[in-house]
Amino acid sequence: MATVTIQPFMPLQVVMGPCFEKWNFEFLAAYLSRQQASFFPIRRDAFTNMIQRATMAASHRHLGRIGIKESTRLQGGIKAFVGGCLSPTATMRARGLGYKNVKIYTGGFPEWTQKEFSVTTPVWLKKAVSGDLPHVLVDLRPKAEMEQGFIPGAVSIPFAELASRKAEFPKQKNAPIVFYGPDREKAARLAVSWGFKAVRIFPQTFDQWQTAKNPVGRGVNSNRISYAPKPKPGTVNKTDFEAIIAGKNPSALILDVSNPDEVSKGRFAMSRNIQVAELIHRVKEIPQDRELVLHCKSGVRAEMAHNLLKDAGIKSRFLNQTIKFKKDGSYKIL
Repeated sequence: MATVTIQPFMPLQVVMGPCFEKWNFEFLAAYLSRQQASFFPIRRDAFTNMIQRATMAASHRHLGRIGIKESTRLQGGIKAFVGGCLSPTATMRARGLGYKNVKIYTGGFPEWTQKEFSVTTPVWLKKAVSGDLPHVLVDLRPKAEMEQGFIPGAVSIPFAELASRKAEFPKQKNAPIVFYGPDREKAARLAVSWGFKAVRIFPQTFDQWQTAKNPVGRGVNSNRISYAPKPKPGTVNKTDFEAIIAGKNPSALILDVSNPDEVSKGRFAMSRNIQVAELIHRVKEIPQDRELVLHCKSGVRAEMAHNLLKDAGIKSRFLNQTIKFKKDGSYKIL
């Protein structure tokens, strides 16, 4: 039986809730690579049994990838729950069973990427290089080595040259920047220090990518960074959003999914507040006959809410931009 020993509480030893299933693997990889943390994605129906028996009863699909089987036992107790919108529910259940040392990180993976770099997967990168996801892919290997083969779309920038080429990177700080090759973590930290909010590393080598029969480029590739952003599906643009705020679309309902303490510091007069942590339990309160537009402080939780409502069969759009309120009630959308 595999055993995972948990030391006295550290924020990095966490249990990941089911709400962020789409980001589980990247969130896992980010922490395992960066901090040697123990991450355990779980399903909602496995939660109570897992705590009562201290048994990891999650699916093979999640755990098999990190070498943990259904027979894996946790020693030292459950220390934290990560996963965003369902974390409060998980926390209440844990506390109801007598656990006292429970922490919540409601932002989950999307918020993490606003401040740190993460680790991407072959699945995401394969989709990106196919043209479905705008991104910047940087190959840090020596140029001579790259000419023998590279991941399609990659730009050759050995790490020693990276700092001097800062000006070539996109002006959009939310542009996905992916590094692979030697010194990828150093490169990612540098990009984060430049203010980029979606920096990732690809943990596999080029040989591993090629062995998996993924697409490969040959010869001399482009040495120039090219980035053409596309709006995320389901987003509302700034112009349309401000028109709704101005009352030009009476049928629209603005739903602020921020936490109440954030709303108290600034809000739109016509908006309603249902924080994303409660949204799944309050779906019936949302009118079905109005256009639903979501927003939060940064766009992260608005996207989370959009995906939750989509799964519930409710149409919505969300503002994927930062909103800053001033004390006088005025605001700025960045």
